[in-house]
Amino acid sequence: LSVNTFYPPTVYVLTGLLKTIMGAGRQFDIAVHVFYTFLLSASLFLTCRLLNFTLLSAACAAILVNSYPEISSLNHIFMLDFPAVSAASVGIFLLTYWWRKPTWINAILCGILIGFCCLTKQIVAAFLLGPGFFYFVQIIRNKGALPQKTMLAQIFLLAGSTAATGAPWLLVNYKAM
Repeated sequence: LSVNTFYPPTVYVLTGLLKTIMGAGRQFDIAVHVFYTFLLSASLFLTCRLLNFTLLSAACAAILVNSYPEISSLNHIFMLDFPAVSAASVGIFLLTYWWRKPTWINAILCGILIGFCCLTKQIVAAFLLGPGFFYFVQIIRNKGALPQKTMLAQIFLLAGSTAATGAPWLLVNYKAM
């Protein structure tokens, strides 16, 4: 048994757990894609709702995202790209959830879950830097729900939790990247 040192382990672990529960075969492969499609659609829908979009527009976004040609094609081949798209969407939802409901617990939990999203494929971290930086700038502009110092401390805690989640894999495998 060996573990790929170039790609992070989240997809392999999650797929392995699902395979243990559901068994092997083509039906399993389809079920895994349905799971990632659900993550993508649900996280996009919930992000839209957190951003005060109407129920109809959030539902349309969640449905229409799957009609994009690249999403559709990625959904028909089993590579890390489709899970990475889903993980990026989940990560954006988690950042937005923390922004709308900033608590110390949410900062830690969202940070850990974002860390697992980043362990889907390395590029997910790059996709989440933009929204993270956006919220950081909003804090600097004092646009947060809590006092600026509290929001700064929480976003650094969130980032630290994310880094701590990914650090063990990164430290062991950085030479392969």
